[in-house]
Amino acid sequence: MNPGDKWVVGHKIPQWERPDLIWVSANWQHEHASCSASTGQHEVMRKAYEAGRNGENWPGFSRNGRLDNPRSFQSLSHGVEAEPEQDATDWNDLCGSIEWMAEFREVPQDGVAPRFMTGPHPRATGTYGPDFCAWADDNPGLHAKRTGGLRWWQRAVAYRMLEHDAEGELVWRNVLVTMARQCGKSWLLRALLMWRIQQRDLFGDEDQTVLSVAHKAQTAHEIMRPASRWAMERKDLGWLVRLASGDIRVESPDGGRWLLAAANDGMGVGYSLSMIVVDEAWKVHRSVVEAADPALTEAVSPQLMLISTAGDSASDLFMTYRQQALDTLLEPESTFIAEWSAPKSMEPGDPESWRMASPFWSTRRFKEIADKVEKLDPLEFKQNYCNQWVSMAGGRNNNPGEPVFGENEWIDASAPTPTGTPAACAVESWFGEGLSVALAYLQDDGGVVVAVTSFMTANEAAAHIKQAGAPSVLCGKSLALDPAFAQIPLTPKGGTSKVAVQDLRRLLDEGVFLHDGSESLAEQALAARAVPSADGIRIRSSARLDAVKAAVWACAAARAAQEPSAIY
Repeated sequence: MNPGDKWVVGHKIPQWERPDLIWVSANWQHEHASCSASTGQHEVMRKAYEAGRNGENWPGFSRNGRLDNPRSFQSLSHGVEAEPEQDATDWNDLCGSIEWMAEFREVPQDGVAPRFMTGPHPRATGTYGPDFCAWADDNPGLHAKRTGGLRWWQRAVAYRMLEHDAEGELVWRNVLVTMARQCGKSWLLRALLMWRIQQRDLFGDEDQTVLSVAHKAQTAHEIMRPASRWAMERKDLGWLVRLASGDIRVESPDGGRWLLAAANDGMGVGYSLSMIVVDEAWKVHRSVVEAADPALTEAVSPQLMLISTAGDSASDLFMTYRQQALDTLLEPESTFIAEWSAPKSMEPGDPESWRMASPFWSTRRFKEIADKVEKLDPLEFKQNYCNQWVSMAGGRNNNPGEPVFGENEWIDASAPTPTGTPAACAVESWFGEGLSVALAYLQDDGGVVVAVTSFMTANEAAAHIKQAGAPSVLCGKSLALDPAFAQIPLTPKGGTSKVAVQDLRRLLDEGVFLHDGSESLAEQALAARAVPSADGIRIRSSARLDAVKAAVWACAAARAAQEPSAIY
């Protein structure tokens, strides 16, 4: 290398050969960045070729997907909480103990048995799995990239989650499915939801209404989009598709509905639901889902399904349900789990850990993951391809820049939600991901308490504003002409996210801003990152800030309303 060359820290002994030396400095060496990038994948691939691996026969694995000779490595988890050791599911025993799972006992060459799967339910007498799988196999067009039917693992999960009792009601109230990325989760979800909304006759002669939820509305829509095309091609059979802003759904000929929403406060309110599906549940707050869960109360065979790749500790939703499922793995009650993951004792650089987290395995998948080993942040790689949960304290910096607001000061600024009529109101939206409504209440000491609620549609936000009855309502300029607000006197308001964050920082410093603990406001404020610039600060995070903007506008309007008029 010459002075000025770009370099990285590489390994004298390749990671694939000695993964236990990844973090040992004596094994580090300077390498040209370009050389390291070009040889990293080659070294991993060389391991596979020397071992004679061809995507079908992988040494170290038995046919049921378990390691023949598990290896033990030192931890690379950097502050991650220790995972209690728990025996993995014996796949042969499980399949032998459930009559309808016998056909899955033999794991195909491209399949991997789950590390954990819930044992037999005491009330289960059968499964609707074969009915669902037959329908899905007959409609491969639901997935744009597939010409065949369901994969082995998808069929196995469907057989288990659709188990029913002697009366025909589903036995699993909560269903958890977790694995590495890009294994076919979306295809399974899409087929399940489209099948469920057609099962009025199967479930109590009730219209089946399902709600799919994701951290962002766009993510939820990605799952529905191929199904929308499929349904539009069958309009003559009675299928209906609506793609209007705030009203995106697919309706079956017998009245079933598939709705979608971003994971905001108030999602699912006003609906009687048959099923709620939360995609990438590690990003969704538990309180949001638990607030929507009562919408399932009156349904026949209701199910809450959480499906996710591993994440961090930002939300305890999936981890709470996962722990409940593992605690009752052999003596289940109402929660089912199917998990493909690598144990914490396995190194993320070991291809064996990649396969344990992947229910579907192929040469192509091996090559793709091998390509990511040297490119991704280590903790991100562990989440995405080993399906191992990490702690936010684990050293990864998702948001470059410094936090603008601290967690302790945010807690100190909380106050009970006031009653009565607010002094001011503001509403702002965020690029199709939803809207936030802020209500500001004046306090006797001159401070302002702001309550923020998030909504998916403008109609929901407008109804909330009307009910609050604030004397003045500010709105983002893009909302001023929205028909949903036609009956509400609005004052258009402009302003950048940077200014809103700066104003909130100032209001907190002055001790005049209090909040009611709104989860959406807290999430946005605490996620805000900034770096110094020539004109003050520059916002670096790309997350939503509509709740912050609405809160600042409402607070400023309330304070202005209490100031006495100037006398000349």
